[in-house]
Amino acid sequence: MANDEDQGGGGGFLLGLLLGGIIGAIAALLFAPQRGDETRDLLAQKSNEYANVAKQKTSEISDQLKQTAGDYVDKASEVADQVKSKTSEVADQVKSKTTEVADQVKSKTTEVASAVTDKAQGVASSVKDTAQDLAAKGKSIVDTTTRQVHDAVDAYKDGFNEKKQELQAAIAGDDSDAAA
Repeated sequence: MANDEDQGGGGGFLLGLLLGGIIGAIAALLFAPQRGDETRDLLAQKSNEYANVAKQKTSEISDQLKQTAGDYVDKASEVADQVKSKTSEVADQVKSKTTEVADQVKSKTTEVASAVTDKAQGVASSVKDTAQDLAAKGKSIVDTTTRQVHDAVDAYKDGFNEKKQELQAAIAGDDSDAAA
């Protein structure tokens, strides 16, 4: 449960990083004593840097989620193997005891062994189903996070392009004012 909350924090961090970058870029544009072409170059450079950071974070989060899902599958497999091993041990013990008792007790022991095997199979099936559910949830988390990061990068690019157009228009207006 705590891991789910930890994993969700990556998207918030990335969003904060992108928003901070945008705010920083805007502040730099407003207060920069640079020429328009230098400002555009700086803006393009920062845009590429933030896009690379976003891609790197997406990859890191995706790898973490895949690892977590793999860990859950491994744990479930271990539990299933332990259950199978214990079931086998119990069945062997029951079989060895049945040879020492009368036919009536042999009948009861067989019934008990059958019930234990059925229960063990039910538990193994349940563990397997849980492992599959956890793997599916992990994949869903990876897919959702990846989609969110892509959406955030797209939104950042759209905002960047809008700001770039505004700056180009403002620079074009300043150039025509300076020419007059």
